[in-house]
Amino acid sequence: MIRTEEARDHDAVREILVRAFGRPDEADQIEKLRRDAMWLPEMSFVAEHDGAVVGHCVMVRMDVGGDEALAMSPVAVDPDHQRRGIGSALIRWALVTAETRQEPMVVAAGKPNYYSRFGFEAAHLHGVHGPFPEASEEFAVRRFTKEGGPSGFANYSDAFGIG
Repeated sequence: MIRTEEARDHDAVREILVRAFGRPDEADQIEKLRRDAMWLPEMSFVAEHDGAVVGHCVMVRMDVGGDEALAMSPVAVDPDHQRRGIGSALIRWALVTAETRQEPMVVAAGKPNYYSRFGFEAAHLHGVHGPFPEASEEFAVRRFTKEGGPSGFANYSDAFGIG
């Protein structure tokens, strides 16, 4: 089951992030994001299995060329539950929610062969660039309209520590 994250999930989300990434950086990032003006509590999701939180996906507000967009990061699944489609289900849920909210675009940084299956394309093909190497295939966008939408520099929240 996928649902919106609640305060009672924070400790479980932290543990999942530390276990999935093998370090506390992403867990610390989420804690900073929760206190950031760009945080959208309704866009932070958890996956449950047998009553336990086993996955997490979050989207936060960002600015792309002066227009609003969403940044998706991080996505994590507890290592004991990986390779079961939980991460994919979280991403699909988040994307459907973003589209339902009529968000123009989601930006993600990650493996292109993974994110492309969700409709993400290289950001530079859409006129979006940011704090990553130019023309990097690991910096991608998913637009919800065929034409238009934000373009320009992708400004991440300071909580990401990458701007």
